[in-house]
Amino acid sequence: MKKTTITDVKKLMLDVNRLRNFANGGYNKAIESPKELHHERQSIDKYGRGFNTNFYNFLAAQEHKVTYSSWKGYFGDSSCSTILKIDCNELFWECFDKYLNEHQDEVLNGIADMMEKELQSSIDVIVQERDLLNKMIEEVQKGGQDVTE
Repeated sequence: MKKTTITDVKKLMLDVNRLRNFANGGYNKAIESPKELHHERQSIDKYGRGFNTNFYNFLAAQEHKVTYSSWKGYFGDSSCSTILKIDCNELFWECFDKYLNEHQDEVLNGIADMMEKELQSSIDVIVQERDLLNKMIEEVQKGGQDVTE
């Protein structure tokens, strides 16, 4: 992960929280909101979510190409060979999308967990910098005191 600023960390933590909220009932709350909140519309009749559903007007995340690779190579030989070859690519990706859609909450929670873990290193750096600054401030303040008092 590249070096991040405090602003970046805040934005990324918002994404983590959004993913968790969405995966842990936020989606259901959004589509089952009380009718009194929708005076002009008594019910929501269009909703959906999913991986590769082709509803590009409502993308929560940008498109990202997914591939799967497996390989092996031997010591002393710079070449590698494929371990797993899938001949039915179309069916594989159709089932892949189906699996992702059936396990959306687990996938989104897993992604949020990983994002949070990645962010922790940036937060740790910020905390270390804060502690170093506090220590420097203490030393400066001590230097300004008269030791004869």
